[in-house]
Formats: sequence, structure tokens, C-alpha cells
Amino acid sequence: MIWFSIGITFVTLFTAAFYTFFYAKNQYTPEIPSYQYMQILSYVFFGLAGLVLLAVLLCFNTIKISIAVFKTTISYVKQNLHIFFVPIFATLMQCLWLGAWLCGAIFIFSVGTPTPREDYPFITEVKWDQNTRYVLIFYVFGLLWINAFLIGCSQFIIGASTCIWYFESNTDSRGKGSVGRAFWWCIRYNMASVAFGSCIIATC
Repeated sequence: MIWFSIGITFVTLFTAAFYTFFYAKNQYTPEIPSYQYMQILSYVFFGLAGLVLLAVLLCFNTIKISIAVFKTTISYVKQNLHIFFVPIFATLMQCLWLGAWLCGAIFIFSVGTPTPREDYPFITEVKWDQNTRYVLIFYVFGLLWINAFLIGCSQFIIGASTCIWYFESNTDSRGKGSVGRAFWWCIRYNMASVAFGSCIIATC
């Protein structure tokens, strides 16, 4: 698939280069500006195709390594298809958390003294005191912290399950069940570490 993608890119650029080159030859005369524009465009496509070819030649070994990594990833996913549910579950939890946070934010926003606006006395606005502002700042920080925590947990589960599968892929289990074990590791042993890292991310 990777070599096919590279080949399609190379062929597409060369096809576009030849097409614009011969299109300019057949449709325009050299005196027309459009002829020069099409010629320049064809040279650009030729140059891009040459750059792609040069990049492939220089990075041939790197591409082979990436193909090996891709094959390993396929083997891991085949043994742990339910890994796809981890980001889905994390996204669902983030949506639920955002909904709950919005309800709390509306409540905090309404805490204060309703007073008429100076320019429109018939419209009232809520005047916050200093404590309400501090609570709202802390509440926004909580949104970022919990959101980063949910993302961190999903990343930990995916990374840990990959490591478990790698070291057990040649055993009788062939690395099956690594996602469940990684989830248990996250809940039982590493939740505080993920929370601390999420706090640093939310602070920065």
C-alpha cells in the first residue's frame, strides 16, 4: 500500500507535467501568455516529480522500516480489534464531561447581583464579585485538566496494550487481551501519573 501510494503520486505528477506541456503545444502559440504559463506549470510538475523520486531514493531504507512498522501495526490490530473502541469511548466521555461542565458553567455564570445596564436600563446584567471570577477561572482549568486526563488515559491504554502485545505476540495467547490489561494498569497503577501529566498540560 505504501509503495502503491508513492507510485500513484509519482505517476500523477508526471502525467500532469506531460499533459500541461503538450496541452500548451497543441492549444496555444508561443506568443500567447497562456502558453508560457502552461509551460511553467509543466516544469513545476516535472520538478515536483523529480523531488519525489529523489526523496524516495534517499529515504529508501526509512521507507522499508516504515513498511515493517506498518505490517506490525496490522498484526497488532488483527489481534486486538477492540482497540478501535478506546478512542470512541474517550470521545464519548469527553462529550459527557463537556455537557456536565456547560451546565455548571451556566450556573456559575448566573451567580451574582442582577443590575440594570448603564446604556440600556431595561436590560439587566449579572455583576460578578471577585470570588465568582476565581471560581470561574478554576472551573475553566478543570475543563482543560479533565479533558487532558481523558486523552492521556486513552493514549496510555493504546501504548501499554501495544507493548504488552509486542512481548507476548509469540506466546500461546498471541497478545490477545492486551487492551483489557492495559485498561486495568491505567486504573490500578498509573492513574495518578496520568492525572499529574494532564495537570501539567492544562497549566501550560
